[in-house]
Order: sequence, then C-alpha cells, then structure tokens
Amino acid sequence: MPPLNLIEEPVLHRPDLVTLKLEGTLDIATLPQFEAALNRLREAEKFKVLVNLALLDYISSSGLGSFLGMVDHFRKAGGDLAFLHLTERVQKIFKVVGFYRLLTILPGEEEALSHFGKAKPTLHQFLLTPGTPTPHSGEPFDLEVIAADIRGMAFEAFSSEVQLRPSTGIVSPAKIGPFEKGIWRGKVVLTGPGEVVLKAVFGEQTGEAGFRVQETKTPAALPVVVRCPGCDLATEIRAFNVYRCRDCDEIYFVDKWAHAISLKAGHRGTPPPPKTVSLTIQADANLLGALRDFLTTVLREYGYTDDVVNDIELAADEAVTNVVEHAYQYDTRRSLTVEMQMDRQQVRVLVKDQGEAFTPKTPQVDLDQHIAERRTGGLGVHLIHTMMDSVDYRREEGSNVLILTKKVVPA
Repeated sequence: MPPLNLIEEPVLHRPDLVTLKLEGTLDIATLPQFEAALNRLREAEKFKVLVNLALLDYISSSGLGSFLGMVDHFRKAGGDLAFLHLTERVQKIFKVVGFYRLLTILPGEEEALSHFGKAKPTLHQFLLTPGTPTPHSGEPFDLEVIAADIRGMAFEAFSSEVQLRPSTGIVSPAKIGPFEKGIWRGKVVLTGPGEVVLKAVFGEQTGEAGFRVQETKTPAALPVVVRCPGCDLATEIRAFNVYRCRDCDEIYFVDKWAHAISLKAGHRGTPPPPKTVSLTIQADANLLGALRDFLTTVLREYGYTDDVVNDIELAADEAVTNVVEHAYQYDTRRSLTVEMQMDRQQVRVLVKDQGEAFTPKTPQVDLDQHIAERRTGGLGVHLIHTMMDSVDYRREEGSNVLILTKKVVPA
C-alpha cells in the first residue's frame, strides 16, 4: 500500500478555493504530513478547501480524528473542509463514526462549488421503470432504476447500492448497484402471485413500482434437476424448498416451476483457505502498511468479499496501532504477532503482544457527544467493535491475546 501523496491544485476561475488530493494511506505514520499540508493552507489564508478522497486507499482512526480536529479551524475563518469523492469503503467508515452529521461531504466538484455559493442538487427519489408490469413468478425481467433529483433528472453523482423490498414474496437481488451516473439497469426476479409493490430504498429516499406477478405456466414434476445460480452445479431435488449449494455455499430458493432464485451469494467455487497464517513484526508505525498489505492479500487470495476484507483490515490495524502506541509506546525493539484463522464460516484475527495485562471493556461511545466535543481520539476501539461480530480477550503465557471474529456466511 503506498504512503500518503498530497497534491494541491487551484480551482479554475475560483482563486478562493483549493483542492487537496489524498492518495495512498492516512494513518498514524502519515498523519503529520497531512496536518502540515492543512496548516500551510491556513498560513496562506486558504480556508476553503476541497479534500478529494477518490484515491485514498486506507484511513485509520488517527486520520478520522484529524478531520474532526482540523475542520473547525477552517470554519472559524469563514471557510470549510468539503470532502469529495468518498469511496464506498470510506463512506461506510464515515457513517459508522457519525461524520455525516458534522463534516461537509459532497459527491463531486460541481456540488462543492455550489456549497461555497449556489444551492446544491440532492437525491430526491427513485424512479423504477420495469421491462414488463406482469412478470412471471421466478423469471428474470429488465428493470431500470433512476436516482432522481427534485426535477426528476438523474442525480449523476449517486453511485451507491440500493435495497429492493417487495410488499410480498421474494425479490432477487435484494440489493442493486453500484449506480452509474445515477442509473442502474439489470435483471430482477419477483415471486408471486398477485399484486406486488416493489420499493427501492436508500436511507430516507424511496421509490416504488407496482406489478401483477403471474403464475400461468405448468409446474415442474418432481424430482427435477436444478442448477445453482452461483456456480451452476446441477442438483436433483425432491421438494420445492430453500437449498444451500454444497460446492459454493450459495443459498437459493427453488419454486414450483424449478426456478432457482438466489437468496444469499456464496463463495462460488473458491478453494478452501489454509487453516492459519501469521506474521510477526516490530512495533514500528511505519510497518503498519506492510501488515495491512499482508492481511488483505491473503484474504483476497482466498475469495473473501471486499466488505469482509475491508472490515478486517481496519479492525486489525486499529488493534495493532493500539499496541504500538499504548502497550509499547513506540518501542521498536519490541514485537507483536498477528495470526489469522480462516474458514468458510468466519475469519478470526489474533493480535498477540507482551504488554501489561489489562481488563478490556466494551466501548460505550456517545457519538453525538464525541462529535460535539470535537474529540480527536477514542474512535479506534469503537471501530473495532462495530466492524467485527465479536471481540474477545485472554491472557496466555504472559501475552495479551485480542481475538477479532468476523462471520463471512450465515451460521
């Protein structure tokens, strides 16, 4: 993972604005570089700054705390830090720590210019246009969904994923996206029969369309051979029911016409991962990037999803940073070990150090109070517990062992 690269650029025809592009990694090791750049802008009386995060690969709680600690300096001077082009990963982290209630977060330059002058467009509703209003139960049909502004035009900055919720029966996929220039097009399956209202939901924004789902075809005769929608494995079934693929763990429903409707994507044929991998490193903040590269490379090699990989990377990094900063106080003569145990149900990360024993506590973080008081620290433990399904601690042969568990398929 690259170190932090900072690029300052003027904004065309707006001498009062400057863009600061962040490329690479913002963690405890690169934080001084970022804060020095912001302080230079303040000294030059550049208080209206567009912080472009499109190429930011990784941010730790230290970087988040810096955003929180620096923004008021710019606002008190009549400016602001407007954060642009957040990746889906960074968006998720910002939501976890409540930053959407404090920071100015915008999709692109056009909205940023509006923020410092004109009114900015926003997402207003979803417009659903089906290929047919009378689909057959279990059979895919075309659907177009537009993320529209108040004028009914595509809100081109919208690129997130959206939930689909039927008033009755099953919809597959249950989540669509990402949107491209505010529009998603693809195949959708509904089950019936009868009237079904399909709703698209993203936060408080919604949209819906009505369907009359048909059941006019002759049902299949049992037993019947169906194919897994994830890996195409053929299986003979003797009941119309829910099944889990023995090869890729895809969960799907087979209706009475032998349609295999995906309910939960599996691993889709990836090989089983090794039982355990581990890495021992010095307690050096400059090695955190190498540790994250090691963890993410192994996880991606064995087919875990980006969401799982990103959550584990962030939680493990925060745990190791706590050891380096607090248990060892940056003493690079000391070392720690990160062990990763993987299977198809869960990933367990064990962080082992030889610091003093401690009594862990589940964090009780009041995000509203935290934001109101502009605290720049204390978010790491909150992130660990939010990203992981369980966090445990034990003392073992003179070592602290922190156990982070992430489930990767339903139990």
